[in-house]
Amino acid sequence: METIYGIFQQNQNYYVWISVIISALYSAFLYFYRERRNKERDVMLQNHSVEMERLKHSFDLELHKRKAMYEMKASQFEKYYRMADELEKANNVEMPARLNILYKEFMEAALSDDNNEISAKVIAEFGFGIGNLMNEASKGYHSFKAETNSLKLIASDALSEIFDKVISAYEKSFNTATEFIGKFVEITTTNNIAMQEEFKLRLESCADETKTYLQQLMTQMRKELNEI
Repeated sequence: METIYGIFQQNQNYYVWISVIISALYSAFLYFYRERRNKERDVMLQNHSVEMERLKHSFDLELHKRKAMYEMKASQFEKYYRMADELEKANNVEMPARLNILYKEFMEAALSDDNNEISAKVIAEFGFGIGNLMNEASKGYHSFKAETNSLKLIASDALSEIFDKVISAYEKSFNTATEFIGKFVEITTTNNIAMQEEFKLRLESCADETKTYLQQLMTQMRKELNEI
C-alpha cells in the first residue's frame, strides 16, 4: 500500500493529466453521443412528419375520390330514377289521356260526316295521331333502356340484377301498352268491355310490378351510396 502511495506521490502530476484527459475524452464522448442522438431524433421526427404528411395527403385524396364518386353516383341515380318516374307517368297517365283525346276527335269527325261514313281523311288523321303516340312511347322506352345499360357498366352485381328486373318490367309494360293502342279502335268501336278490362288489368299488373322493382332499386341505390 505504501509502495502504491509512493508511486502516486512520485507521479502525481502525470496522473492528474491522465485524469484530465480521461475527463475531457468522456465529456467529448458524451457531447458527440448526445449530438448523434439529437440528430437521430431530429431525423426520426422529420421522417415522422413526412410520413404523417404523406398519410394526410393520401387520406385527403381518398376522401376527395370518395366524395367525387358519391356525387357522381348520386347524380346518375337521381337522373335515372327521374327518367323512370317520367316514363311511368307517360305510360300510365299521359298516354291514356292523349289516346282518349284522339279517339274523341276521331268520333266527332266521323259523326260530323254528312254521308254517315268515316272518310279516308278522318281515318288517316287518327292513324297519324296513333303513330305519333306510339313513336313517342317507343322513344321514351328506348332512351330509358339505353340509360339502364349505361348505368349497369358501373353497377354492382346486386344493383345490375335489379336493373334487369326493372327494364324487363318496363318492356312488358311497353309491349302491353303498344298492343292496347293497336287494338284501341277495335275495342272502342265494338264496345268490347271484356277486352278493355283485360288490358286494364294487364297494365295495372305491369305498373305494380314496375313500382316494386323501382322500390328495390331505390333501396339498393341508397345502400351503395352509404357504403362509399
